[in-house]
Amino acid sequence: MAAVYTKKRLGDLLLQTGLITRDQLNQALEVQKQTGERFKSERDRDFRR
Repeated sequence: MAAVYTKKRLGDLLLQTGLITRDQLNQALEVQKQTGERFKSERDRDFRR
């Protein structure tokens, strides 16, 4: 049987694996909304405070 893949958003994956908290994700998404940059381009910022 073939594997079934579902598309997950980066933020959801980071939450699911415990690498960030919901508050950290919300902060990153707010920055994304304000700057227009994609979430992945924020990888150099430290959201793991």
